[in-house]
Amino acid sequence: MMYIELEHSPLSIKHSILPYATMIFNYKTTLLAAIIGLGCGTGLSGCSVSSLPFLGEQPVASSASPSPAVSTSPAASVQPASPAPSPAAKPKPKSKIPLTVEKLKNTEYYILAEGPAKLTKGKFEDKKKRKFVLGDPVAYGDLNRDGIKDAIAPLDITIDGRRFTYLVGVVNNGGNPKHASAEFLGEKVKVKTVSANAGKIEVKFDKYAPGDPEGYPSQTISRTYTFKPFKSAEEESKDKKKDDKSKDKKPEANKSKTDKKEKETKPSPEASPKS
Repeated sequence: MMYIELEHSPLSIKHSILPYATMIFNYKTTLLAAIIGLGCGTGLSGCSVSSLPFLGEQPVASSASPSPAVSTSPAASVQPASPAPSPAAKPKPKSKIPLTVEKLKNTEYYILAEGPAKLTKGKFEDKKKRKFVLGDPVAYGDLNRDGIKDAIAPLDITIDGRRFTYLVGVVNNGGNPKHASAEFLGEKVKVKTVSANAGKIEVKFDKYAPGDPEGYPSQTISRTYTFKPFKSAEEESKDKKKDDKSKDKKPEANKSKTDKKEKETKPSPEASPKS
């Protein structure tokens, strides 16, 4: 019985080892095929796998197209945002409050030296029975070149039954009227048209000629004036001082001229004849 078991044991061993040997052979064959495929750079997907090196070799750079490099040019770099410019200083807002006829008829006018004529509803009468009346037409335009509309109108003054007409300029002082100029037109005139712009005043009026019947003036006159504002008290004081200085210098100048003439007429001692 022992011999029989020894005789059949190699066969049983052979049959038990054969499946394992076949599996090891197939594994070696598959591994060899995979290594050959990797070495040739082929694969199931057809992509290059040369980046996987064989054992003992240095890695080789892939032949695939390189990724685009990041641009480092100044144009591609992010520039810091420039600071916003500071807003320019805005001009002061101009007065949007216009002058009206009602305001002009209730303001002060400096025509006569005795003081201002404070009109109420367009009329005023002083202690001397002189009557002031704001007439027509009233025009609006820029007199002092500040971009704001001012006003111009005729002002009649009746003294002892005689009527005299002035053309008054009124500037817009923050929406309030301020009498600033006056031009004398004449006696018994009738203003027809008036306009003002950029410091220029144009007026057209009818005037009586000698012998014209009452109510039928025969002359039509057109005039152009340049706006000339009244001088302030300070300016008048300076002008007065200048006049006083000029008056003081005149006698001295005349005296020096007289002394010079006397010196020229007197004979010098050297010029006198010897005896």
